[in-house]
Amino acid sequence: MEAWIVENELVLTFVLNSLIAIGTLAAVVWAVWSTQREVRRGESYRREHLDQEERHQAERVTAWVREAPEVLVLADDDELDGDQTDGLRVLRVINTSDAPVYDVTLRTLAGAGSPAYVGRYLEVLVPADKATEIEIPATGIATAEAEVVLMTFSDAAGRCWERDAHGVLVRRADLDAVHRRVTGP
Repeated sequence: MEAWIVENELVLTFVLNSLIAIGTLAAVVWAVWSTQREVRRGESYRREHLDQEERHQAERVTAWVREAPEVLVLADDDELDGDQTDGLRVLRVINTSDAPVYDVTLRTLAGAGSPAYVGRYLEVLVPADKATEIEIPATGIATAEAEVVLMTFSDAAGRCWERDAHGVLVRRADLDAVHRRVTGP
């Protein structure tokens, strides 16, 4: 009987030690997995925060076109044919951030039926509460497409941005390299 008890104690000890080892292994695996998950979460949060920081200035730079009917030039016969608006439009651009932006390129369609763009370049656009107004020619028939402004610029940190025809702001790393070649390091 004593031999049976000793044998059962050994089996019981082996089973107990095996269960402890399996539990320890499971705890280690769970700890590694949860640590990696938290590290990924932290990296994702840090990337989002850096992206928001980078975009902070760029989001405060925008441009739009408005008609300038007070300086409208009429057609040769002094009558407007339909929506004919040869004359001027006003391109308005504003920087409401705390720092200047550089190498601002603004483009808008010249008018309906014209694949050409009217463009303007500003070396520096300083912060302001009021939009800078630039007169541009208004050729052809006025359309919604002629009111779209495409713009590129460099923020104070030298990052290049593009605001597309829909107003969407996109970081343009490919323009960073062009900017560095043109303006130096």
